[in-house]
Amino acid sequence: MAKDKSPLLGELRKLFVQTGRKAYKLSWDPSKPTSVYDSKVGGIMYWDPDVPWPLDTNGYSLRCMCQLNCGDLGFEFPLPVEGMLQFFIEIDSVTGSPAYKPEAKGSFKVVYHRGLKKGVTVDMVEEIFHEHKVNRHYHSPTKWGPVNGECGLRADKFLSVRRSNSYCLPVLQEYCQQHHLPHPESFKEALAILDLDMFELIELDQRLVRKEDRRRNHFGEYSHTNLLGYPFYTEDDPLEGEEQTEQREYYDTLLLSLDSESWDQGSLVLGDSGIANFMINSSRLYRRDFSDVYFYWDCY
Repeated sequence: MAKDKSPLLGELRKLFVQTGRKAYKLSWDPSKPTSVYDSKVGGIMYWDPDVPWPLDTNGYSLRCMCQLNCGDLGFEFPLPVEGMLQFFIEIDSVTGSPAYKPEAKGSFKVVYHRGLKKGVTVDMVEEIFHEHKVNRHYHSPTKWGPVNGECGLRADKFLSVRRSNSYCLPVLQEYCQQHHLPHPESFKEALAILDLDMFELIELDQRLVRKEDRRRNHFGEYSHTNLLGYPFYTEDDPLEGEEQTEQREYYDTLLLSLDSESWDQGSLVLGDSGIANFMINSSRLYRRDFSDVYFYWDCY
């Protein structure tokens, strides 16, 4: 006879709810405008003509995967409340095996424009982009790397709870401590001690998402795209483990978690339906210093 785990899952649910963070979920909205000044994924983004275009370590132009007009989206502190936040990556950086290497920081860049200059046009931005070497895998502003098309974005406040491995671990450790069980040092060890499997935790995780926040992406899964909440990893959490403690404590804030998504006229697909996470130190975020960001993506 199978063991009744409902009491365990019920207690875990209460512990998870206590970890809630006030965050913003991003939703794809094809009805939203997609000019160079609008929040969107794909397409031609805003750029200040007086600022050098972001380049990778080999001198190739990076491409903006997503931009967020902070004022239009209604962001509040600690996020910028005005200006444009942009996320650049190498054109073919999310088509192979996912990996993050500190020495490869030239493969992405987060850019913040405090003010937006008037009169910036699509042609102006494309001319600046093509002033530098362009990766051979680039086809057009709406077809490159993970991008196929362009789509507007909207933002809504929601409560984010712990979801991925290293963020779940403290909750499982607390439960073990309360019930005088061995202290698990890893996520997998915690599952073994509690006699849980990953699918039971995933099911609990999905029930933790409020009904009004249960927006499924085109792939039939709950979308994890958000800011200031908890990151989500499809495989192992790169910041899990004792050897990663220092990095995990330093990069303590989720700047953006961008999930693969599909809409009527296009898609954003990272590898095999993967997800990209940009983490930042909270003090740097307060200072609007985006020069040191931890970027990692993985896929199924």
